[in-house]
Amino acid sequence: MMQRQRGSATRGGAGVPGTPGTTGPGWRRLMPAPLRRLTPASAVLGGIWVLILLVFAVIFGLPLLWLILAPTKTDAEVVNWSPISFGSFAQVGTAWSNLMSYNNREILTWLWNSLFYSAGALILVIVLCLTAGYALGTVKFKGRSTILLITLIAMIIPASAWCCPSSLRSTRCTCRTRHGP
Repeated sequence: MMQRQRGSATRGGAGVPGTPGTTGPGWRRLMPAPLRRLTPASAVLGGIWVLILLVFAVIFGLPLLWLILAPTKTDAEVVNWSPISFGSFAQVGTAWSNLMSYNNREILTWLWNSLFYSAGALILVIVLCLTAGYALGTVKFKGRSTILLITLIAMIIPASAWCCPSSLRSTRCTCRTRHGP
């Protein structure tokens, strides 16, 4: 006698396990979990979370909006008008010309340096991380788990916490350029 395949068409499925229409246990894992019922308590809690997020959006968003709108106003308008009011496009042109006239367009040099160093760092990080990740993922060697553990611990530490030790190290090694007297 022939044995029936699991999830075959005779049991209401399409005949291929794991495809829509099958009734095997693997199909249940693919189905989305049933939606929770919305209770009044969960609706209130959700509303509180939305209000908290909106407060933080206003706290962090208004200063950014002011930074965008401030160049559209003159000095007197910045002081006297509402912080989030729009001035004029003519003032944007004046602000741009003032920015370009500062130290003989030095801001363009700063912009180019930022782009150059950021792109260089990005390319270097991508190349090194791809090769190191490939090696750590495919080659079995002694100390591999230790390297992975140290990497995970280093990823937990926020980037701002690395700034102070990096600055101190570069000062001691005299790696940084000092401007002025």
